[in-house]
Amino acid sequence: FNNIGESNLIIELRKRNKLLLSIVICENDQIIGHIAFSPIEIENEIENEMNSNQFLQLSHKVVALAPISILPIHQKKGYGTKLIQKAIEECKKANFGLIIVLGEPQFYSKFGFIPTSQFNIKCPFKVPESAFMLLELKDRFLQNVQGTVKYDQAFDLVS
Repeated sequence: FNNIGESNLIIELRKRNKLLLSIVICENDQIIGHIAFSPIEIENEIENEMNSNQFLQLSHKVVALAPISILPIHQKKGYGTKLIQKAIEECKKANFGLIIVLGEPQFYSKFGFIPTSQFNIKCPFKVPESAFMLLELKDRFLQNVQGTVKYDQAFDLVS
């Protein structure tokens, strides 16, 4: 990993049994890349029709793509693309409905990721709107889904 925080994130997600999908790519029996997915929620407060002063908290479970890492000497060779394509395929097989990622829009848009703001889904911290993206894996999964993403506490370790 390029950043010790990403390594700590993987370690902590494993400790917490929150690593739902982890895929590596190898060349000459050496791991050169890794991608991980963990559960997250989209929390939404909806006004309760019976009492306008109360709010109901609803959660919609989805997965976060984080982190993805390719050894620097193997970057710009298509390995990241292969990892993401395989991971999307595996997420569909696992019946996940939605992937959320914080990353480079120009790269992730190639796989169909679009800004979460189009669905009124917000990041829990300040990031460029175009960099917080989603990929809907099930038809109409996003129908009536909006709110703020809630990451596992393990993400607090990323610096």
